[in-house]
Amino acid sequence: MSALAYPYASGDLLENRNTYFYTPFKGRKFLLAWRHQRAAALAACETNPGVHEATEDPAPIVQALLRLKAATEKSPLPSADRLTLDRILQRFEVSKRLHDEYTAAWKPLDPARYHGLERYLLLAEVLGQAAASSADLRYLNGLLKCVDTLTSDGMLSMVSRSGGARLRAILAQERILMEQVAARPPVPSRQVTPSAPLEPGASPLVLRGIGLAAAPTARSRAYIQALAASGLHPEFVLLLGDHGAESPAAPPPPRHWNGIPLVNLAESVPDTCRRAGIHAQAVDASSINDTSALEALRRLRPDTLIYSGSGGQIVSSEALGMGTRFLHMHAGHIPDYRGSTTIYYALLNGDPPAVTAIFLDAQIDTGGILACRSYPAPDRSIDIDQTYDASIRADTLVRLLRDRAATGAFGQPRPQQRDEGKTYFVIHPVLKHLAILGLAEHENA
Repeated sequence: MSALAYPYASGDLLENRNTYFYTPFKGRKFLLAWRHQRAAALAACETNPGVHEATEDPAPIVQALLRLKAATEKSPLPSADRLTLDRILQRFEVSKRLHDEYTAAWKPLDPARYHGLERYLLLAEVLGQAAASSADLRYLNGLLKCVDTLTSDGMLSMVSRSGGARLRAILAQERILMEQVAARPPVPSRQVTPSAPLEPGASPLVLRGIGLAAAPTARSRAYIQALAASGLHPEFVLLLGDHGAESPAAPPPPRHWNGIPLVNLAESVPDTCRRAGIHAQAVDASSINDTSALEALRRLRPDTLIYSGSGGQIVSSEALGMGTRFLHMHAGHIPDYRGSTTIYYALLNGDPPAVTAIFLDAQIDTGGILACRSYPAPDRSIDIDQTYDASIRADTLVRLLRDRAATGAFGQPRPQQRDEGKTYFVIHPVLKHLAILGLAEHENA
């Protein structure tokens, strides 16, 4: 059997960029493949032992990184410099590029100007220093992605020809930081009280004024299955995207874990709606922002729309301004864990996973907080991306809607302070593997 190859440093990553979305779990052999790829990059650098001197690049991004490199030698990093670093990291995480210059709103002035070795070497050096001084996984996550770019087929030869001393130092820093993360104690699987089972009501209750926008995702399946099982029916389900043909067989009995019903991925949203007698309406739209979806919302006029769109889609200002409140279940304790794939970050930090219910606003995960609930860490037999994430979100949703049904209204949302908390980006697959490998092998499956 051939050895597993590390796939995230292949090709020209400035032109064919990694997204790192839903990377598969390959076990310990994946970490070995990553170590082999980094060792090969180190060997390539050692064939050219000269020092790559910093170039006289006048690009504002290079000058900003030079200032940050000097600032990261201080501890702690001054707050103004940390804000600048966070914005630069955000630009790199979103585009996997660093452009010459940005506007005041951090938009690239010239989208075609993002080349040059120096800026990526500087970014890796700054992120490595920031991660070492703060133990902030956001900086290590960015460092891993930046090193993927520096050691990729499209850039490694340039680095080694220029002299590999700086990259060797970056690789050494990356290895030390990863060893420190691997040595962190895992979050105890019983750190929080398990959820009590949700028992269905005697007869379904139609939640007047509440609809569900459902893309063909595991999350949407979990939402509608949990609502149907609990006897809480949205007034309508707006089907976004292609939900495919109906399931050929009856759904199997539901599985439970710590009192939480686990999503049945084999049953589509339309199938659940037919089985439960919930009105579903398909629209020719893959996003809630599409014209046909907005027209349907104007016609249906719900007070609240449970939003379950496709991953990465941002609700537009036009949709948010229609008078309907968008209810979102965020997988993470807000404000500490805004952003993407925060379950993995929480596990690595030794914190219990959580779900926060919010009303969406124009920013990412900054809307008013309605509820927050912590959950036990999963065991390794449960797929986090498709099953665990979707199921704990659905559990929080049902509990929130039960309270709303009992009182007739949602509670007063608690506003957030924009400058509190942290925003995370899609987790690097190496960190993801460390998080999963730190879980118990099998428990309560």
